Amino acid sequence: MAARQPIKLSGLISKGAIAPLATPPTSESADATQPIKSDSALPAQRAHAPFLSPVNATENHSNNDANLRSVGTHKFYEQLIDVSLIDANPFAPREIYTSQMLLTRAEELRTQGQHDPIHVIPHPVDAGRFMIADGWTRVQSCQLYQALPRLRAQVYLDMTPLQAGWFGYESNEGREAASDYDRGMFYAKLLAEGESQTSVAERVGISKSALTMFLAFHKLPDEVHTIITENPRKFSYKATYEISRIYEKAGVRKALAIAIKFATEDLPLKWLLNQTQAVLHPTKSTQPATQKYLRYANGVYKQRGDTFEVSMQVPPEKRDLFASELEKLLSTVAIEAPPSAEVADDKQEKEPQSNEENNP
Repeated sequence: MAARQPIKLSGLISKGAIAPLATPPTSESADATQPIKSDSALPAQRAHAPFLSPVNATENHSNNDANLRSVGTHKFYEQLIDVSLIDANPFAPREIYTSQMLLTRAEELRTQGQHDPIHVIPHPVDAGRFMIADGWTRVQSCQLYQALPRLRAQVYLDMTPLQAGWFGYESNEGREAASDYDRGMFYAKLLAEGESQTSVAERVGISKSALTMFLAFHKLPDEVHTIITENPRKFSYKATYEISRIYEKAGVRKALAIAIKFATEDLPLKWLLNQTQAVLHPTKSTQPATQKYLRYANGVYKQRGDTFEVSMQVPPEKRDLFASELEKLLSTVAIEAPPSAEVADDKQEKEPQSNEENNP
């Protein structure tokens, strides 16, 4: 997959993905950028159903009316927010957050402070709480590793959680921070909420066929997901699409085995394409069947593939021994026929000839 070009800052501002500061940070904001370690307890995990309606929070924040600004159709204000009051978005555009990633960001916040505000919306259900739109890495770094107790945030008053998810997606694309796995899982969330493949493909700037390949991430079983999330940069959307084709044809064990080999041995995409073709279109053996024909003075022996024939005249004094040895050999490969088959064979042997055969 070709590297995405960074989005120009002016384009992000016009789309509302980045809001320019109208005034410099206040002294209170400046204090928040100093390295501070918080010992506060982590907030309980919250899971809410998707919310499709924006929250009218202006009446709850009347003191900020004078500071309201607009970007496009969205109004927002800035304030410091305790990190324990910020929850995840069900339409989050990213899935993978490693411990190392969060530890690194926490150390950056401690030593350098917060440079840019995060973006949130008022929580649709819990008054006084917030839902993230963009900046979840920084929030988790603070919640899990106590980098800062509060973060400077732009609070958007008329944005739905789904719109906030789009906001975070476009911001991530500008920073080139997301993996194909993150993108694919985000697109699946949008389709689950009723957006069409055409509208999603047009908005993210890819073809419908490419979108179909991205959606392969969502279709794979948990066992394969584990391998992908441990190696997100290895599994591009093209590679994952091939794994999904193998899974649909041969099942989870085969897909998992190939995914593990592909990742652990750092094999190229061409190898994976060959594996897919081998599973979808297995080649039939073209090796000719073994043939053998031996003629003797008293008979013949024939072999063609897995069929053997013996026609031999045995002298009277050797018949018993020959029959005994032959039956021993047959017992190693022969399969006894069911009684019904034996009866049918006997009956067929006793049937009279047809009228045509009896007529002169």
